[in-house]
Amino acid sequence: MNKFEDIIRQTPILRVLFLTKQGNIVIAQDPNWPLYVYIVSKLVSLIWSGYASRYVNDVADAAIILWCLLEIISGVNLFRRLLGSAVLFGLAISWHIAPIFW
Repeated sequence: MNKFEDIIRQTPILRVLFLTKQGNIVIAQDPNWPLYVYIVSKLVSLIWSGYASRYVNDVADAAIILWCLLEIISGVNLFRRLLGSAVLFGLAISWHIAPIFW
C-alpha cells in the first residue's frame, strides 16, 4: 500500500466515503454512457443553433439527470452517491433560479 491508501484506510470518514463494499478505493472512474452523452450533446448544442440546439440541449439535460440517478442508486461508494446527489441538487437549483434571470 502507498501512503495515500494508508491515509484513506486509517481515516474513518475517508474510509466511509471512498471504500467500496469489496474494500477497493474508488475516487474517480471512467464515466458511464450517460455522462458521455451529456458531454457530446453539450458540445453539439454549442455548435448548432435554433431548435436543433434546444433539442440537443434537452438530450443533454436528460442524460445528466440519468447519470445523477444512476450514481445515487448504484454508486460504488458513498462519495459517488453524494456526487450524484450534489449534481442533481445543483441542476434543480439552477433550473429554479434561471427563469428569474431570463
